[in-house]
Amino acid sequence: MKRALFLVFGMMLLATLACEISFSTASASIDNERLATDQDGNNRTTTFAPTDTIYVVFDLKDAPNDTTVQTVWYALDDSGETELYRSETLETSTARIYFNLSNATLPEGRYKVDILLNGERERSLEFTVVAP
Repeated sequence: MKRALFLVFGMMLLATLACEISFSTASASIDNERLATDQDGNNRTTTFAPTDTIYVVFDLKDAPNDTTVQTVWYALDDSGETELYRSETLETSTARIYFNLSNATLPEGRYKVDILLNGERERSLEFTVVAP
């Protein structure tokens, strides 16, 4: 009887831990995402000159230590989108994060960057490159 009670208690404990683990992973979120000409995200813009470095800055909130973030940059045109660059995957926890792309070789046009959280697209930001 004691052994059966111990097994039931152990299984309940494991189920509770599994729920807490999935809850903490699901709680990670991206907030205050923006495009800017600086890594702090203070000079916000969605229009860049050909000589600008493009920064995507965001706050990662409520993230466990093994949370991954990544960016994927695309060119946009009437026929769809073309992937230009995929950043390295960063494993991190709650923090302010930035990725950048030097657009010295990007022609004038429309672009977007996707922010991936644990491999899934969480946000998309569109921008343009225009000659001054």
